[in-house]
Amino acid sequence: MKIRAFSRVAALFVLAFIGLSSGAAAQGAGIKFGPTFATFSSEALDFDNRTGIHAGLFVGGSRDKVVGLQTEFNWLRKKTETEAGQEIRIDYLQVPVLLRLNAGSSSASGFALYGI
Repeated sequence: MKIRAFSRVAALFVLAFIGLSSGAAAQGAGIKFGPTFATFSSEALDFDNRTGIHAGLFVGGSRDKVVGLQTEFNWLRKKTETEAGQEIRIDYLQVPVLLRLNAGSSSASGFALYGI
């Protein structure tokens, strides 16, 4: 069951990347991957936070302009454990639209610096 859900999310990322990369090639596209450090809190339970994972694709940014929009397709897994030893895991898809401020070279091969 878990493998099927992951396969669906992976297929969604691939389709989104293929569909958006043709129009966004001049703007920029890429892959993201890394840890997540979630903080869970509750007055009723004491949680021990655990490191999760984060993987995604980003598209856009209008690198040749000072201001642009960037869209991301992110899959996140956040985990925690209760005092009783029960593991809680949350998997979700996040699709933010971000305002991007560009500095540095507008060339695809040059150094780029940007803030989101």
